[in-house]
Amino acid sequence: MLAFSNVWNLLNMIRSVASGFSVMLHGDVTSKASAAAFNRLGFGVNMLGGHCMPWVTALIPAETESEQTYSEVYKAAHAATNFCEHVLKVPARVCNTHVSAIPANNGSFKKRFASQDVYKQFYDFVVRVKDCSFEDAGVKLQDRLCDWLASSGEAPVADWFHEWWCGDVKGRWLLGNGGYGLIANNQGLESRWRGERNSISGGRQVSLNLCK
Repeated sequence: MLAFSNVWNLLNMIRSVASGFSVMLHGDVTSKASAAAFNRLGFGVNMLGGHCMPWVTALIPAETESEQTYSEVYKAAHAATNFCEHVLKVPARVCNTHVSAIPANNGSFKKRFASQDVYKQFYDFVVRVKDCSFEDAGVKLQDRLCDWLASSGEAPVADWFHEWWCGDVKGRWLLGNGGYGLIANNQGLESRWRGERNSISGGRQVSLNLCK
């Protein structure tokens, strides 16, 4: 993989610290530039006004988002290892848009429901639960959400959601943010990706070889 930055972006970390407010490190991986090419991994820091400013960017092989890739890119920007679970003590899972806005737009969750009215209530609950700042309470709310699904006649959905979105697989989609002035989402890092992908390949499917 290839990690890169510039002096201006590296100084975004210093600017954020110098602001006097709490600093939050954001990390996220974009969708693919092409099916056979690469993803972009980015780190950034919060700034006042709800902005997420880039710190370092990396091109990684497609579909390799993991603790290892986050760790290696983080080490390239700062001498550290094992980014999430071992350094920041927060497991690297999916950002909460993958359990809220994304399935709401593509319909991947609602098709599992026998009742669309129950799905609408479920989505409203997810949007509220994902903002919980406390892990233990958040896990309890996730369990209560599964209990509610089962009691609402959606037992298969409850079992599926509990297995795949409330346990060790993807259960860390809660914001986990209790700080002042922090923007606890990663959309600022992904929002530029459509334009960048067009700049890279003109929207065409391309392959990329990163040689030593």
